[in-house]
Amino acid sequence: MIDSENDGVAGTAAREMEEECGIKLRPSDLTDLTELGLSEAVESGTIPFAAVAPSPGGCDEFIRYMYTERIVTKASLDKMRERLMGLREEGEYITLRVVDQREMWKVSADNKAMWYVWKTRNYFSLYVKHSLTPVLSSSALFLVDQLRKDGKLPPCGGLVNSPNDPILRMRDGRVIPMLAFGLYKVPSGSEGLEIILKAIEAGYRHFDTASIYGNEFELGKAIKLSGRPREEFFICSKVWNDAQKNGMTAVRQSVEASLQTLGCGYLDVMYIHWPVPGHFVETYKVLQELRAEGLVRNIGISNFGIAEYEELISAKGITVPPAVNQIEISPLMYRPENIQYFQDRGLVMVASKALHRVSGVDEGPISSIAAKNHATAAQVMIRWGILKRLVVVAKTSSPARMAENRAAVAVSLAEEELKQLDSLTSAEDVLAREELELQRKNGI
Repeated sequence: MIDSENDGVAGTAAREMEEECGIKLRPSDLTDLTELGLSEAVESGTIPFAAVAPSPGGCDEFIRYMYTERIVTKASLDKMRERLMGLREEGEYITLRVVDQREMWKVSADNKAMWYVWKTRNYFSLYVKHSLTPVLSSSALFLVDQLRKDGKLPPCGGLVNSPNDPILRMRDGRVIPMLAFGLYKVPSGSEGLEIILKAIEAGYRHFDTASIYGNEFELGKAIKLSGRPREEFFICSKVWNDAQKNGMTAVRQSVEASLQTLGCGYLDVMYIHWPVPGHFVETYKVLQELRAEGLVRNIGISNFGIAEYEELISAKGITVPPAVNQIEISPLMYRPENIQYFQDRGLVMVASKALHRVSGVDEGPISSIAAKNHATAAQVMIRWGILKRLVVVAKTSSPARMAENRAAVAVSLAEEELKQLDSLTSAEDVLAREELELQRKNGI
């Protein structure tokens, strides 16, 4: 919570650094890189409305990139590392890494502190994420430039994102488009290729596939045929159960095969498709290795409940918490406590089967709300998900419906309508879904 009466953002950041990391700073010690980047963008004629992104913590928190320099001893560095590890018991995953100056802009959105080796001496310099000094160092200006290049600050003369393409930010600060095109049951061959090309033409850039779907080749080919650069797309795939059961080598081979089939160089997110009992922790460790190698940018989990997540995150050797969790979410399968649990821990929630039950809502509250807002039932369900800060995965083979689904961002839902949508899932619905998930996990 920002305290405007006590040095605002800088004061809040300084207090957090002391409380959580044991680092004493004055507000005046901190350079607000976000403010600097925004000022430069505004001076160039840009209105950077999307440049300060909501933090993974939710509520009224926003990511602000702050910078300071200070000399510390190696003993202080070791003490800091111990303190931060202790915070994990309270659900805080604040990390400490020694990196080169040229790499420190890659700080996670959730990190409070990052260190790099000062090449000419055996000391360290400190970079804090969160929160102005009169004099800007060359390092601070370098960071602004790198943050801008990575899309974390607005480029001078351009907006971070279109209002028609809403985004969230993951732990590492990278953006994830909230409108995703799902490839489940999209056929292989020319028919599937044509569907994906139409989705790209409609504006989709986030594509959700899996090795088991059998259409990774078509997705990769469609991206090449589109003529658009790889960096414009957000590509996700998933490790299937058989690879997990066959061991860590098989998992690596599965991911490498997906990358070769897609021909995309790297995956923005690689999911564990299902938490295969006795295997998903080892699978995750392989994904950590692939992330370190640059083949996977973020690790996702899919169909994980709270119990599986806690087993994973507490396991020895797990050093990188998952960035996203994909589960079934819609107004007709809404488990708010479950969603809040993961969002509180910094995970972006991805709604699979967001329109899975839409065929049964020709009558009833969703249909009535849609008619009142001159929208389709699917648009109401997608808009509901966006307002819940969810990534919404939807699929259709119809170009007209692709455009309709993307237009859901313009649908306006009143507070009372949202409450009505929130109330559509019964306890019996949740129980039936959880029993089905349990059967699937036990049957793997």
